Amino acid sequence: MPDILRVLMSYLKYYHIQKAAYIYNNDESTRRIYELLKLMSDDEYFNSFSLDIRTTKYQDVYSLLYSIEIHSITKDQPPKYILLDLESYSDYEKMFDKISHMGLYYFHIHFRLGSGPYGFYY
Repeated sequence: MPDILRVLMSYLKYYHIQKAAYIYNNDESTRRIYELLKLMSDDEYFNSFSLDIRTTKYQDVYSLLYSIEIHSITKDQPPKYILLDLESYSDYEKMFDKISHMGLYYFHIHFRLGSGPYGFYY
């Protein structure tokens, strides 16, 4: 399996993405976040990058998504990118269902970072 964090960083750089929300819900994800932040600190491109790290462990997902939406809706900002790092396939299904239910179709959801049998997609 490719080094998913380096692939993610290359993707963000290639598409000139400057802002993203990282939503996670498990301990393995916490480890990946620290690794990602270390890699980003070593790369000059990410000096002005904004990464909004959120967990679904202690917060209602609707409140979390609403908070991300509120900070994304301005005419001069590009669409918000969401990086999902969830524990199970059912967690992804629930998240996509809530995003759909709230009508947040303009969010760009490109990466599933979690490991397991569900793979990597964009």
